[in-house]
Amino acid sequence: MRDERSWPWVLPEAAAAAAALVLVLALACQFDTTEGVSVPTVTCSSGNEGCSVTNYLREFPDRSQCRAAAVVYPSTEQELVAAVAQAVRNGQKMRVVSKGSHSIPKLVCPGGNGTGLIISTRDYDQNIVVDRAAQTATLDAGVRLKPFVDTVAGYGLAFPHLPYWAGLSISGVLATGAHGSGLWGKGSGVYEYVTAMRLVVPASAAEGYAKVISLVAGQDDELLNAARVSLGVLGVVSTITLQLQPQFKRSITFVQKSDSDLESQILPNAWHNEFGDILWQPALKLAVYRLDNRVSLGTFGRGTNNFTGFQAQSSALIAANRISAHTLKLQSVMLDYLSCLSRLGTAAEADCYARLSEEVLDRLQKPDHVVGDMTEEEAEALQSGEQKCVQLAAVHSAMVATAFGYTSNGLLFTGYPIVGYQNSLQTSGPCDDATLPTFVCPWDRRTKSSYYLQTTFSVPLAKVAAFIVDVKSMVALRPSALCGPGLYLGVLMRYVKKSSGAFLGELEDAVDVDFTYYRSLDPKTPRLDEDVMEEIEQMLLFKYKARPHWAKNRNVAFATTPSLYPDLPRFLRAMKQLDPDRLFSNEFTDAVLDVDGAASTLQKFAPFCALDGLCICSEDIHCAPASGYFCRPGLVYKEARVCRKVKSSRR
Repeated sequence: MRDERSWPWVLPEAAAAAAALVLVLALACQFDTTEGVSVPTVTCSSGNEGCSVTNYLREFPDRSQCRAAAVVYPSTEQELVAAVAQAVRNGQKMRVVSKGSHSIPKLVCPGGNGTGLIISTRDYDQNIVVDRAAQTATLDAGVRLKPFVDTVAGYGLAFPHLPYWAGLSISGVLATGAHGSGLWGKGSGVYEYVTAMRLVVPASAAEGYAKVISLVAGQDDELLNAARVSLGVLGVVSTITLQLQPQFKRSITFVQKSDSDLESQILPNAWHNEFGDILWQPALKLAVYRLDNRVSLGTFGRGTNNFTGFQAQSSALIAANRISAHTLKLQSVMLDYLSCLSRLGTAAEADCYARLSEEVLDRLQKPDHVVGDMTEEEAEALQSGEQKCVQLAAVHSAMVATAFGYTSNGLLFTGYPIVGYQNSLQTSGPCDDATLPTFVCPWDRRTKSSYYLQTTFSVPLAKVAAFIVDVKSMVALRPSALCGPGLYLGVLMRYVKKSSGAFLGELEDAVDVDFTYYRSLDPKTPRLDEDVMEEIEQMLLFKYKARPHWAKNRNVAFATTPSLYPDLPRFLRAMKQLDPDRLFSNEFTDAVLDVDGAASTLQKFAPFCALDGLCICSEDIHCAPASGYFCRPGLVYKEARVCRKVKSSRR
């Protein structure tokens, strides 16, 4: 393992402070249940009319507002049919939104210039019907992931793969092709385990304007393969039936290494680990390998996935977690933590952690303990890449030291391996189902919270080594440029297997690379090192012909989508069959599916358009020339056109 003391950006004081902060976040989550309910994604001016809808970040990539005439909250299939029938009768556009609306693109906005209908699955989450003999579960569309896996565990069953965030609804997962990580068996795509589905679709007047259709694997494969990943344009999902497996345990160990041989190790990691992934920090030249496999049910361990980033946190702590610099007295928290460890297994253990949490909260609220601070906004304003690297080294060290929030026994991490039941380890959260506003999700916009963009693509397995080499070349030219994305966990690399038939699923075995990075609150203000992430994005898009994640990404990431899916014509035929008037489509879905040539409308060329990914710059005005950012070729991928800060406007 790399000796981090040799890395020039690691400061012992910063590392200790960051480690303390991570510990406090975990402790606060364990001992304080006063979490805050997130702001609803649908708000209305008069009852359920005059509404607006947004995503969990409260901002679409184009920063526009989405208006709708009304929202409905069906709780039964009959109510769902009635809502669709009324809209069809009126020729009204419709879109479905889940409780949390965890898609960044503008998927949930109904068309119709404010006259559309929002159908929320918030209340459509009551039924999880388990057939123990058939090893299946049939779920209402709004059921979220954690209740699902915990319910089937009660029957001695498990589901093999899910996304890492537990706050997603099952219908939202399928609509966007969400997945876990793994190439074994059927792979990590949730859509691969669908055996049946019921949809509510438009119908003729004689049929009552809406009807329920049932799709069963082996009988209705053409339509089912369209519905497995549908972007919500086929109709409203009512129920989904998923294939389960007997309950099992997993054994997880995180191993940190130099990234010097990452390009040669990324594939062996997939073959040797059923649920493996890699967390890559290019700026630190480090990679954290997740060694993750099944073990027998008799293996000792009750580990849990309490990933720190998905836990409800005090709004004060969220603000404190954004402070970069070291707080001297917080270093003593590490000694307090070790003291609590010495009480492991005794009656005094819980009291020790409760006191520690309260003590550190008290320290954080006293400003005289802060030697110096710099928020990410301040680092951006000062163009301080080195400051972000100082933050990154400290925070990453702390996250690794605390196993990213995973616990050995439901309370704290005591060492590897972490062994636990599948339902306890496969997904984490949610943090948005709470009762008091003081504890909220880290991205809750009521606090000074994370505000970010994501670039997420599936890179074909045969090309991922070359992509890694290209990113390393970028780091060699601009050593601090990827410290910013590193603060948002780094590059999460998950394995996704070729789909057995989903028209909009994975076309070949791939590695999903996930970058998260700072977004400016001002649409006219460029990001520090903006050009590097833009070049990586275009490299993925054009050089490697990678496929964008349907639920993430800026608009430009979908510029080539229609050419990437050879079965797109079959999908569009299914869409025309089920929704001939395209009542469930909107401007964004038309563009990414190139309906009637709409792909040409995806990029919106205007001043500053490249800053938020609304266009790929072709002129300086698309960047921010007044701030010194001009449209320039890429550094490694020369064909890219990116907004780079230069000393003059001369080409």
